[in-house]
Amino acid sequence: MGKSAWLFLKRVFRSREVSTLTVLILLATGIFLEDKYVKQTNAFLSPYNLQNLSRQIGLLTIMGLGETFVIITGGIDLSMGSLIAFIGVAASCLLTPAPPPQFLAFRSLLSSAIFPKQVLETQTFLSSAILPILCFWLAGLVLCAFIRGAWARRVLVALSAVTGLAMVFWGFFVYVWVVSLGLHGVIRRSWSWQLLIVSLALAGLVIFLWGLSSLAPNASPAVVVPLILVLCVLIGVYHGVLVAYVHLPPFVVTLGSMCILRGCAMLLTESIPVMIEDNFFQHIGNENVAGVPIPFAVCGVLVIVMAVLMRMTAFGRQLFAVGGNELATYYSGINVARVKIGAYVLCAVLGGIAALLYAGYDRQGNPSTGAFYELNAIAAAVVGGASLMGGEGSIIGTFFGAGILQVILNGINLIVRQASSLWEGVIVGLVVVAAVTFNTLRARRV
Repeated sequence: MGKSAWLFLKRVFRSREVSTLTVLILLATGIFLEDKYVKQTNAFLSPYNLQNLSRQIGLLTIMGLGETFVIITGGIDLSMGSLIAFIGVAASCLLTPAPPPQFLAFRSLLSSAIFPKQVLETQTFLSSAILPILCFWLAGLVLCAFIRGAWARRVLVALSAVTGLAMVFWGFFVYVWVVSLGLHGVIRRSWSWQLLIVSLALAGLVIFLWGLSSLAPNASPAVVVPLILVLCVLIGVYHGVLVAYVHLPPFVVTLGSMCILRGCAMLLTESIPVMIEDNFFQHIGNENVAGVPIPFAVCGVLVIVMAVLMRMTAFGRQLFAVGGNELATYYSGINVARVKIGAYVLCAVLGGIAALLYAGYDRQGNPSTGAFYELNAIAAAVVGGASLMGGEGSIIGTFFGAGILQVILNGINLIVRQASSLWEGVIVGLVVVAAVTFNTLRARRV
């Protein structure tokens, strides 16, 4: 064996991913031996337990991947659990044949806020047209941020401007209303156009929510899933803008969203779960593909895609640069704000995917679900090698970290049996403290 091959193997075996995988194998082996020779049940390797374990690992990994992107930039997202509840409730309200009364009242409120009484008759046409228009407008704006060709950018800007006319009147009305309150004389003049942009954004959000709610009841999953993910993009942009441009602490921004999203989920359903009768959602949450649970298969695809994005694209390298030294990254010419917004958007979208899978798995949208899921997701990322100080993290490591957490919780459930669920918070807390301590000592050694 050559020297270069030996150095490569040495570097591989000293990596954090291999260390995490080793811990995972040792834990699984110990629980298997305890279950087989001490408890004498052999339940750990039963097909039912392995499928349930892999399903839980897949769901936790998807949430952990989102947290990994944010943690690498030096931020944190505490709204993951509430996002799971809110997205599950929103999807179930759109899919069910009998939406809750509070959901219908919310749609009526949005409708009265957008349209005067004289044009209420046109709502049927607008409800079918506004969502495609708004999605095209958002797609044009996103593409403008990444396309460098001048003519291509001008064409996209023109198309986005034309398709955005549906929001101009309402947004300009908000702008004029705010200015009429006397705020225009108080704030700086340079903020005038920024206020107009914010007004248009609020208008777009209100119109989008109204159009989304207009799909109920019995909406098609082919329409609900992409629009729900667009809603997650908007939530991620909201987080990213407040963190990157307003310079609010990520802890405060996402803590506020945690309360807001949980409250919205409670308000839309009056704290009552909404059943999902759609076969597609029940299938993706509970069925298998070639013996593999669908959530775990989705997790595998996302792990590969996110690993490629993290390691083989400029955006991935910029994430580590921002988390390692944000000031130096800014002076090197990298758009730090765009990188942060991208991280929070990815986190929200991955959380939305996990929420849809959870809703299908539970066969309902429950406003009480997702409690402390953000702690589990953060723990998976930290155990996998992410540093809460930023600049470090691994997609594969997060996958193995989620495996460690779920194997431990599954082992407690098989071995302790009585009141095993009460141990979950204790175990997750201890694992987080141990992982952060290990990372700190490892950084000091280096």
